[in-house]
Amino acid sequence: MAHALSEFLLARLADRERTARAAGDRVIHLSIDGTVRQDPEPGGERVTWWQQAYHPAQELATTTALRSILDLHRPGYRVRADRSRAEADEPFCEACFGEPHPCPTLRLLALPYRDHPDYRSEWEPDA
Repeated sequence: MAHALSEFLLARLADRERTARAAGDRVIHLSIDGTVRQDPEPGGERVTWWQQAYHPAQELATTTALRSILDLHRPGYRVRADRSRAEADEPFCEACFGEPHPCPTLRLLALPYRDHPDYRSEWEPDA
């Protein structure tokens, strides 16, 4: 069973993937003055200090890596030697050696989405 935070993060990754696929192969430049332009050719121009480039292929690679991190930090429910049977149903992170799920790693991955309407305060890293 997926935890609500894992589902939230998967939904945000799906949003990012949709945006990247919609951009196609073109590099999008976001300038400090708020103007947006696409390079006419895939590969694009060099970005100056006052521009930020959005690379759809890099975004898709990033979301793939983040999905792998989510998979590594999935909840486990097995009974471990250091836990009683009563604690078996409490999820723990399989990658964090029994850290309660959602683990600090997932909580940190959710921080960039803190302003999203579906973000929950209990997901704060210090909660």
